Amino acid sequence: MADSINNLLELADLAQQSGPKEIAQWFDAGISKWMNNGGTLEQALGLTCAPGKRSARGQYLKHKQRQHLREAWNTLEGPPTPRARKLSEAIKVFETRYWPAWCDRDEPPPGASQLRAALFRARQHGKLPAERQLFELMKSMNAASSVAWFSKSLV
Repeated sequence: MADSINNLLELADLAQQSGPKEIAQWFDAGISKWMNNGGTLEQALGLTCAPGKRSARGQYLKHKQRQHLREAWNTLEGPPTPRARKLSEAIKVFETRYWPAWCDRDEPPPGASQLRAALFRARQHGKLPAERQLFELMKSMNAASSVAWFSKSLV
């Protein structure tokens, strides 16, 4: 427990030293509220949501899954449509052949390909998208990364 508290205090110090001031203040105020008043850390940080909205946990899981799907996407080559089909096929194979044997693991097994390791990490954050969902997701991720790249190239 002491190590966890020390880690939390170290994280708060890091936020103060190197993060944006607004985020550091938000984090510090939330931790103080949580320590002083009790309740959940999610409540103290203001991460609770209205009924019908995706929870902070759900948003986090979706974000992490998308990061790992992007990693899987980046292991493949080719134009977007054939590449999405390859990824969709890789997901189908992964779900049927690999995930049942790996689902109780914390990490992908040694020697797993980059693609399978990325799919493993994505699957840990929820059910992997079906082909149609994958096409839409990759299209939106490509559009977002193109905008981000374009914005950075202007600087």
